[in-house]
Amino acid sequence: MGYAIAEAARAVSSQVVLVSGPTALTPPKGVEFVSVTTAEEMAKAVWRQFGCVDICIMAAAVCISDRRRRRTKKIKKGSFSGVLELEPTPDIPRGTGTIQEIQVLVGFAAETDDLEKNARQSCSARA
Repeated sequence: MGYAIAEAARAVSSQVVLVSGPTALTPPKGVEFVSVTTAEEMAKAVWRQFGCVDICIMAAAVCISDRRRRRTKKIKKGSFSGVLELEPTPDIPRGTGTIQEIQVLVGFAAETDDLEKNARQSCSARA
């Protein structure tokens, strides 16, 4: 969705920045592309660009938690304890909300129940 939004934005603006995690998609032509791998990198890239934009569209949710200990190799069945330790990742929309000046913020929320109520609570928690 973010790539399609960036392409549509490029049709009306000469300055579009797309911050993206790993994907097989090709960035639209004429769009400044920032490639990131982790949630932390995504947050830093968005916050670094934020002061230069009029509109910030966050089209996908970054995972809310991440493994505490990163592995460089596959965890073998025999060595897996059955427990994954997680830690929270940066809340990018909340971070942009705290430094927002005149920018328009647009975000998408994925909910499984009480869609409108939960979306409104999420927005009001960031305001």
